[in-house]
Amino acid sequence: EGLSQVEIIDRLKAHGLQLYNQKLTKIFKNPFYCGILVHRSLNGEVVEGKHPKLISKATFLRVNNLQEKNAQGY
Repeated sequence: EGLSQVEIIDRLKAHGLQLYNQKLTKIFKNPFYCGILVHRSLNGEVVEGKHPKLISKATFLRVNNLQEKNAQGY
């Protein structure tokens, strides 16, 4: 929908979930939600998970590309 993080946080707050910019950014940067597993115990290997994907890889990359353009990283 092209919402800013502030707008997303406000919508979540209306549903009873309190998040801050830093936490939302951390969630957005976690590849777990698009079906990918990364962990230091995997020695740098990226593994396709067997869990359900909550978002597409394209959405994950789009959000992260938008965040990189922000000087604050949010």
